[in-house]
Amino acid sequence: MARLPSETVTKIFSLQQQFLEKIDEAGLLEFILFEQFGETEETIPELEELHSNGWR
Repeated sequence: MARLPSETVTKIFSLQQQFLEKIDEAGLLEFILFEQFGETEETIPELEELHSNGWR
């Protein structure tokens, strides 16, 4: 099996880290929305969008 160049592996891990950071940020945002406003008709669409974008 061929080995990936080290630059490619480094880029993959960098992108993976960025992805995980964005997931963490989305989870924090959902928590803040829920804590500040609860689950209201105004916040439900935003909370659902966070879930549909795959943070969970």
